[in-house]
Amino acid sequence: MTIFFLVVLGCAIGSFISVVVTRLNTQPGMIIGRSQCPHCHRRLVWYDMVPLVSFIALAGRCRYCKGSVSWWYPFLEVVSAAALVLWYRQYGPGITIDEIGWLGMVFGFVTLAAYDARTLILPDKIIAPMAVVAVLLALGRGDGVDTILPAAFLASSLFAILYGVSRGSWVGFGDVKLAALIGVLFSYQITLTIVFLAIWLAAGVGAVLMLAGRATGKTPLPFGAFLATVAAIAILYINEFQFFTGFIPYIF
Repeated sequence: MTIFFLVVLGCAIGSFISVVVTRLNTQPGMIIGRSQCPHCHRRLVWYDMVPLVSFIALAGRCRYCKGSVSWWYPFLEVVSAAALVLWYRQYGPGITIDEIGWLGMVFGFVTLAAYDARTLILPDKIIAPMAVVAVLLALGRGDGVDTILPAAFLASSLFAILYGVSRGSWVGFGDVKLAALIGVLFSYQITLTIVFLAIWLAAGVGAVLMLAGRATGKTPLPFGAFLATVAAIAILYINEFQFFTGFIPYIF
């Protein structure tokens, strides 16, 4: 019963994330605005928007015009449900303020990954509140400003150099800010592990897309999406990441 509740709640959170991803910086009234079909612009009622269930029941199409519904909606709902279940298994039923903060960061990274994958942009409207939470979590574990600022600087310096050298063609400035956020949130060893795995994940996805004829060597990839995805996984599997950090000195 607990897992079922978590799945339902996770799907609801994923539905909200999909609203943020599709409406942020594009529509007024991002939260309170009425949802409508992007094809026929018919306003949707509540039974058209039941997370995951409506998509399956309607076979991924609008009830009224039969236009296709973006797969982003069920995808984000499933990912969010899985993240909530994994978080519960990692941290257990006891909930503390810090754990709520970490859970919020997981969903924040999911939102950033989805938004960057769709737009190649990492918006400040998402990164800024996440940065505040990251600083509070760092202070809560005993880190001081003298630790937080160097961690953010060291984490972002590599991306800042790449951004400057390439004039933004290799990485965006959003990647610089995201790296700083990750540096505040994690130890430098885990941060290096996240960066290392994100690079390999991006390279692997890029190679698959090129082999499939969906991309070329000049096709831009949303590296922030890979960075945010690995950061979310690091929270959900923090023990495994702490084990993996032992290999970092031999890699770099």
